[in-house]
This record gives sequence, C-alpha cells and structure tokens, in this order.
Amino acid sequence: MTVALVATVPHAGHRLYEQRLAAALAVHTRVAYLEPPTSPRSWAALRAGGSLVDGGQTLVQPAWTVPFTRRLRLGRLREAVAARAAARAIGHLGQEPSAVVFTEPSGALRAFPRARKVLLIKDDYVAGAHLLGQEPGAVEARLRRSIAMADAVVAVSPVLRERLRRYGVDAQVIPAGCTPAAPEVGAGTGARSSRAPLAAFIGGVSPRVLPGHLQAVLDAGCDLVVVGGMSRNFAPGPQRTAIEALLAHPRVQWRGHVSADEVTAVLADADLGLVPYDDSSFNAASFPLKILEYLGAGLPVVSTPLPAVEWIDTPQIRVERDAAAFGAAAAHLARAVTPGTRAACRAVAGEHTWERRAQAWLAVLGDRDGQPQRGVAR
Repeated sequence: MTVALVATVPHAGHRLYEQRLAAALAVHTRVAYLEPPTSPRSWAALRAGGSLVDGGQTLVQPAWTVPFTRRLRLGRLREAVAARAAARAIGHLGQEPSAVVFTEPSGALRAFPRARKVLLIKDDYVAGAHLLGQEPGAVEARLRRSIAMADAVVAVSPVLRERLRRYGVDAQVIPAGCTPAAPEVGAGTGARSSRAPLAAFIGGVSPRVLPGHLQAVLDAGCDLVVVGGMSRNFAPGPQRTAIEALLAHPRVQWRGHVSADEVTAVLADADLGLVPYDDSSFNAASFPLKILEYLGAGLPVVSTPLPAVEWIDTPQIRVERDAAAFGAAAAHLARAVTPGTRAACRAVAGEHTWERRAQAWLAVLGDRDGQPQRGVAR
C-alpha cells in the first residue's frame, strides 16, 4: 500500500501531527509526503522539484503559488494549486496511491478519484477562523465540500468528533501521539545555572494563551522558557501587550521558532510543562500536541481545563482555572519533581505513542488494496 499525505506544513518545519504521522506510517508502508504549495523565492526554486527520500518517506516537492493566498482569502486559487500539487505527486509516484490523507479541507480531494480519501480534521476550523483572519462562512462551506468528497474522516478529539456530526459524518478519533524520551533524558539539570525551577511553554504565542497565567508562574518563583513564534494574526491590544511584556521579562527565555532537536533539549532542561489556554470553543475541540510532548519528556503538566486533558485522565496533569492557583500549582509541582515523577509521566506517554496512533491509522486507511479494515474502535 502506498499512502500519500497532503501536508499543510513543510516536512522540515516544527514537527507537528502530520510529519510525525508520516514517520510513524513509514515504518509499515510506503509514504509520500506532499509538501504544501509555497511561493518561490528565486527563479532557481521555480525549476527545482523532484523527490527525495528521508526516513523511509518520499518527499514530493511543492507546487508554486503566489504569496499570501490564505491571508488574501484566495481560497479558489489555493485549492487549484493544491490540486496541481496532487497531480504532480501522482506523476512522481508513477501511479495513484492506494490511500490519501488530507490534513485540511481541500479541493485536492477530487484529484485522487480511485484512492481511499481520508480527511484529517485537526481543529474546529470554523470556530478558529478568526485566529487566521478567515471568514467563517467560507471555511464552513469548504469543510462541507471536503467531507462530502472523503471516504472517511478522522478527528483529533472526541469534542471535535461530536461537532462534526452536524455535517452527517461519524468521524474516527485519533489524537496526536508522542515518542517518550529515554529515562536518562530529562533530568531537569542540563546546563542551566539558575536554581529556580524552570517551567516550559511549547507552542505558538497567540490569542489562545493567557498571559496572566504565565505571569502567575513567574510570580510563584519559577523561571520560564517559551518556544514558539508570535502569531502574525495576533492583533494589537491589551492581551498582546501583556504577552510582549512577559516575554521581555528578565526571567523569561523566549526562543521563538527552533528545531526539533532544540525543543527536545529545552524539555530535557525543564521541570514542568504548561498549557495556559483560554476556555474558547476552539481550544475545547483541540488536542494540544504539547501535552503528550511534556509527559513524554518526563515532565508533569499544569493546564487550564480542557477536554483533551480530561480524556488523557492522569494525575500527572494538574488542572487549575484561576491564574494564582495555576502559578502556585506550577511552583509546587516543579519543586517536587523526582525520578519517580518523571518515570510516571513517561509511563502515561507510553500509552499514547505514535506507533499506537499509526496502527489506528492503518486500520482507517485500509489494507494493501485500499479497502478499510474492520473492527476499528470509534
């Protein structure tokens, strides 16, 4: 069986759901990772292309498009480019793949008439349209069309699955996974000279993040490291001003975008992971990859209330809604971390590995003839 994964993020970027899924599937079957359309930076780039092999995967280089199609709301142009990229992928593979994973609603689904088409819904795109500067009605229309063209739909959370029922689809739930660190990794000492506990926040700095909760962590005595860039759709206002002031604090390290290896190093040096999200409809439907990344690194977690946290259901995640209680819990847990704590966190992560997720995905994608397997847990 050959699986094509139509990606929304470059393979070389920060390791998100789709790159990790592709790597996990490549252990079991041939995988083609279709890079997202991008704007060329030079005429030489326009002539570049072809494919290369990386970790058992074939990387199909992107089709080119004009810049800012998403921000300019050029949805039809973006879908046309995606369809062209899909056709290009078929040419590189020499045949149509037996199954295709689409990682966002896309008109490119129609480019694979014979393949089993599986649509991965990673977020409530309609609820989050404003975060990307998109019009919710247009986003919902594209989602409806894509669901109608798909043979199966996968959602990353039970909440998202329930919301998708209004489109007449019974989605499979396959959340993000993780790769637990070896026991010797994540001692929480590293090269850090500060004696204060170190709390980590991994992820984009956006309106989803509660600056008061991060400030409370500082006030409770923890140092803070933030790994992730500032969202370009983060509008000026009191929340952004508060975030920028916090990132400039002398006890805050803001690393911005870093490599996957650097993320691993940051988590190995930390004592605690943070999920300070607001209680928006968008966040309720999400399954933050960072939660399992923290646990896999042997870090206990302090989070605001989220359905994803309830689903994981472990005492290694402390839930606090109030900012002061959030900060106090972070300081207490960070100072109380022991080798036993780290082992318990990794044990929880071991129940949610990418290998387990790959097995669930293979059942949805089908056997070698592209036919769905039976007995898939819903």
